[in-house]
Amino acid sequence: MISKEICEDEAIRNTGYYLTEKGKKMNKILYEMVIFGLYEMEGDLRTDEYKDEIKKGYEEILF
Repeated sequence: MISKEICEDEAIRNTGYYLTEKGKKMNKILYEMVIFGLYEMEGDLRTDEYKDEIKKGYEEILF
């Protein structure tokens, strides 16, 4: 679900992690779970503005 890439330069070594196609599909499921939790859980004290900010952040990552 996650792919690891190592890029070695002469002086610098960087490691990057990327979602595979299966990981991207799982990300959509996690997004739906987050949205459900934000808007359907009773007793949540977070403001609607805060919830909308979280939703927007996930949408930018996902789409």
